[in-house]
Order: sequence, then C-alpha cells, then structure tokens
Amino acid sequence: AEDIDNIFFRCSVARLVWCGAQDSLGWDACPISWQDWKVKWVTGHLKIPKRIDLFIFAGFAWSLWINRNKMEIEGDFPGNPLKILYSGISFLQKWRLLLKPTDREEAMEVLKKLKTWVGMQRPKHVQVTDNEEL
Repeated sequence: AEDIDNIFFRCSVARLVWCGAQDSLGWDACPISWQDWKVKWVTGHLKIPKRIDLFIFAGFAWSLWINRNKMEIEGDFPGNPLKILYSGISFLQKWRLLLKPTDREEAMEVLKKLKTWVGMQRPKHVQVTDNEEL
C-alpha cells in the first residue's frame, strides 16, 4: 500500500536518498518512517538546528514526491536514482536563499557535504574501444 512512509522513507529510491544523506552527513542511521523522523530526527538527533532538519526534509521530500508522480502518472522511471538526490540538492540550493541569513551558512555546509558525496558516486567515464595499444 502506498502511504507517506512508503513514498518518503521505505521505497528503494527513498532509501537511497536517506542513506546517501546519512553517509554524507555522518548520521548514525537513516530515518525509516515519518514517526521516526518526527520523534528522533527533528528532536536533535542530527546535531543541527531543527529548522535545518526540516529544510533538508523538505528538499528531499519534494524531490521524492515529484519522482513518485512521474513514475505513477507518466510511467517515467529514473534511469539513475541519483538524479532524485541531485534534484533534492538542487531544491535545497534554490531554497537556501529563503532561510534566515544566520542559517544560510549552516545550510551551505550541509549542501557541500551532500554534493561531495553524490559527486563520488558517479561512474567513471571510460572509453570502450576494440583497439589495442602495442
């Protein structure tokens, strides 16, 4: 059954997003449900202000929601799930300007860590050829 927890936390794409955030931001674990996010994560688990926690959630939740609608309505499945992570980072970059000036720097640090992690996940481009060097 499709519900908030499945869309935003439990589907494979959501797991990639949250586990990527975990890995890049040094979290101890990934959120597994809306209840888990509200109880554990927004109450200081991330060691950053709650408003930054919610900012991160908003960017990734919006990206997951748009992706879910593309899959459900248009039948358009992502060729590379990292695109959803890139999309979330893009929203966060744009929305960062809406934060209080004092929160923008903290958000920028989060974005730097996320972008670095995602950048390391890209496959290396290797030219495939039949030619051998002698």
